[in-house]
Amino acid sequence: MRAVAELGWHSVVALLKDADPKSLGPLPPGTDIVQDYPTILALAHVDLVICLGGMGTSMEAMYHGVPLLMVTHGDGEGELYAANCEKHGLGIHLKGTSVTSDEIKNGLAAISESEEIKAHVKSMQDKVKRSAGAEEAVNWIETAQCL
Repeated sequence: MRAVAELGWHSVVALLKDADPKSLGPLPPGTDIVQDYPTILALAHVDLVICLGGMGTSMEAMYHGVPLLMVTHGDGEGELYAANCEKHGLGIHLKGTSVTSDEIKNGLAAISESEEIKAHVKSMQDKVKRSAGAEEAVNWIETAQCL
């Protein structure tokens, strides 16, 4: 939150319903908290998302054309997803439990200034929106099983 505030940006912190907002301590200026609000709805209103790089948030971000700053903490699957997103130019992957506020701030600034990342995210958004989606996949599987 401090890194975002130091850039002069507005940030929204999404918390689960049972999380205690007071546990975050004092909030920097320009920081709001939302609780129990679906990520996919929030992503329609943001320019960038900081996340763990998991499949759900990453795909939702791509649907909305939002680049990713992925901060991972050693979880094998999350590391693979985040590394893959970075490899394909969809954002930046910061690794480790000791990522600093300056590293986050630098990552955010780099993403916001990168026309290449924006172009890759836009291309992926187009692909995601053109895909058949889960419902069509289920229909295909059901039809194939009936053959």
